Amino acid sequence: MSKVFEEVHLKHLTLKNRLVRSATQDPFGGPEGFVSDKQKELYRTIANNNVGMVITAHACVTPEGNVGGGQNGIYDDKFIAGQSEVASIIKAGGAAAVMQISHAGGNVMPYPGSDQLTLLAPVEKVFAKGVQAAKAMDKDDMEYVKNGFVEGAKRAMQAGFDGIQIHLAHGYLLSQFLNPCINTREDEYGVNAEGRFRFPKEVLTAVREAVGPDYPIFVKINSNCEENDEAFEQDFMYYMSELDKFGLEGIEVSGWNFTPLGRSGARDYFLERASKAAAAINTPVFLIGGMRNLDDMQRALDAGMVLCSMSRPFIAEPDIGTKLANGEESRCTSCSKCFYLIHKEGRRCILHPMPEQK
Repeated sequence: MSKVFEEVHLKHLTLKNRLVRSATQDPFGGPEGFVSDKQKELYRTIANNNVGMVITAHACVTPEGNVGGGQNGIYDDKFIAGQSEVASIIKAGGAAAVMQISHAGGNVMPYPGSDQLTLLAPVEKVFAKGVQAAKAMDKDDMEYVKNGFVEGAKRAMQAGFDGIQIHLAHGYLLSQFLNPCINTREDEYGVNAEGRFRFPKEVLTAVREAVGPDYPIFVKINSNCEENDEAFEQDFMYYMSELDKFGLEGIEVSGWNFTPLGRSGARDYFLERASKAAAAINTPVFLIGGMRNLDDMQRALDAGMVLCSMSRPFIAEPDIGTKLANGEESRCTSCSKCFYLIHKEGRRCILHPMPEQK
């Protein structure tokens, strides 16, 4: 059996294997933010198929932090019951259940009522999704969002999740603070890597104080950025060294450009920087991006990764964990049509049958 399917011990969690379903937004959430029956069945299928840990799709910690109207919420106690069912389903399948919590910042897609919200970001800016200009956050805004993360983490604990993952990647709020291409603030929350890390650090500090020293906290972070990426490598290494001080359960390393890299046929992208960081810190590091078979995963493990994450392959084949354990390779082509196909054709993946063909 591949090392991927060996038991692994983290700081506080023991996983039955090293395969992680990385947090992945699905199209099955309703406009009110509650967990749907389709989402429960999706998590049941994934967890029942040889996965060591399932990280759920990001749940927004405040109402205006909702990325697109169909995202699950964790900003109110009314969401605990549904999320508790998700945690129970995942754990019943033998996987550890981790909830990713997030704030979209200025990256909000239009949805009914979104134009009535005050979007928040490090700087005043119209982001790519273009709902409206986000407000540059002041100290009161930061306190409000920080409290959202704290209360969201406490609700995840109450719902029975084995841990949480705080989203510092993929262009959402905390990632926006870390990114010098976006964060051009000239106060103590900008200017250099130390300043750009200040607000994420305040969030992590507050969350750690709220959940206690032993509750597992993961983070997900970009290893690169859109401009002056060679210079950003120093920022990334600084961020990793600072994160190492929080007693984290693990750091999942990603990047902003996973879509074009996947389409190019690349494998194990972001591994070089992830490996360099893993060698420099004590916190377990794991990789997301471009792993489609056991050879890809073994290459990552040999380079110092502790776990191996996948996202799009679980969209293509929710039972991919069992298929990998049986020596098969993911059929995912990394085309990323899963971002829009459900709305255009009623299916999540080009490998799935058209609805009328079922």
